Amino acid sequence: MALLADFAEQKRSFVTAQTLSSRRAFERTIASGLHEASITELTLNDFNRDWADVEGRLRAIPGKEALSAFNARLQNTYRINVTSTSIIEAMLESEIPTDMRDLLIGISSFAAKRVER
Repeated sequence: MALLADFAEQKRSFVTAQTLSSRRAFERTIASGLHEASITELTLNDFNRDWADVEGRLRAIPGKEALSAFNARLQNTYRINVTSTSIIEAMLESEIPTDMRDLLIGISSFAAKRVER
């Protein structure tokens, strides 16, 4: 867990900037009328609340980069390589969040349908 905590701290500024940018774009899209400073304040308050929680940090960091950092440590320390495919293959169905499972089932069902032209 220390590796992910260190990685999260290294990415804090990046994640903060991405969060602010996305929130500002969203507020412009919905024409909320909020002042830029108010948007920044609200976003930073939400971000700091979420970042204070370990699970909140792990939800916010870029997963692909976190896996890469984790994999680099495994390679340097234990001389093993873990791929996203090997992680997925090792997972039990009970470890997959319900909403993710439902999304995958929906995508699979959609992909199986024939398109008539």
